[in-house]
Amino acid sequence: MRKFWSWRPDLDAINNRGNCLSLLGEFAEAIKSYDAVIAARPNDLRAHCNRANALKQLGRSHEALAEYERVLKADPGNAALQNFEGHCGSASPAPPSAIP
Repeated sequence: MRKFWSWRPDLDAINNRGNCLSLLGEFAEAIKSYDAVIAARPNDLRAHCNRANALKQLGRSHEALAEYERVLKADPGNAALQNFEGHCGSASPAPPSAIP
């Protein structure tokens, strides 16, 4: 029988686990969940966005901005991310040596 979709509930559950951990303030653990989803589905923009949010909460703005830019490059019309640059700095991340 032909497979009609590539939905994998296990990966969705892992992404949801990350979301629950984020709600609990466990951002480093949440990132591990998002990383697992991204490893299996590299083009999962939702997981990249969630990972960026967790990175931002940990104060890792440079990394968060890189994730957000990846999502915007793949989905330029993503209105939810259009204003993120203002929260993290410029559209081009500063080199690590320039970040205090």
